[in-house]
Amino acid sequence: ASVGQATIDDVDSDASSVLHAEEGTEHVSSIGASFETSTFGHPDAGPLQWSVKLDADLQGGDVALTRTQLTLKGRVRLTQSGFALRTTVEGGAVTGRLGDVPRSDDLFTLGGASFRGFSPGTVSPRDVTATDETIVGGNRFAVARTDLIVPLFEDQPGLETFIYSDIGSVWEIDTIDDPDGELDDDLHWRRAVGLGASLQTDIGYFEAYYALGAEGVDTDEETRFGLTFRSQF
Repeated sequence: ASVGQATIDDVDSDASSVLHAEEGTEHVSSIGASFETSTFGHPDAGPLQWSVKLDADLQGGDVALTRTQLTLKGRVRLTQSGFALRTTVEGGAVTGRLGDVPRSDDLFTLGGASFRGFSPGTVSPRDVTATDETIVGGNRFAVARTDLIVPLFEDQPGLETFIYSDIGSVWEIDTIDDPDGELDDDLHWRRAVGLGASLQTDIGYFEAYYALGAEGVDTDEETRFGLTFRSQF
């Protein structure tokens, strides 16, 4: 459970009227629950390992909403020499309650580590008639990240090289007021493929990738190279 405030201010004059209508501070209270089960690390897991995680949050205060997110992970060993397939599938939804409408800072975007080949936070519905084609976020998202592990460095524990393929989208948005321009919040599936390497260390997980190609919509912001780090304690 948590209680706090969320503020949207200093919105650029060229930004969408959707964001201008949301300027101000809202008081937020929320309570959440999480469920997770996994066979990763289990001695009897065999060639297939998997995990399931469900997060659900109920938010009150000035804006009442529900947020749910489901994450599925799997890894299967293909050969004894180290070839393997791993995938992460994620999906989520934010829905207003009691007639309230989620604000842009409650919504989803993708990119960077969550959708390789696209700049962080840029896979999103947009106000395409605003001067800056404003990113406004979406009520729903789905993404699948799949890696084919190719064992090039078998003598280096924790180091894996892979070929990846990602597919996903963010779509649908409710707004406080009708926008001055046109919102593109349709379901557009984006795709990207590339090469990467990951390293598991005592302090965390590193991953670097190079996108060979990305297929999206005209307003998407693509990026060739990405580097991420997740710490662990």
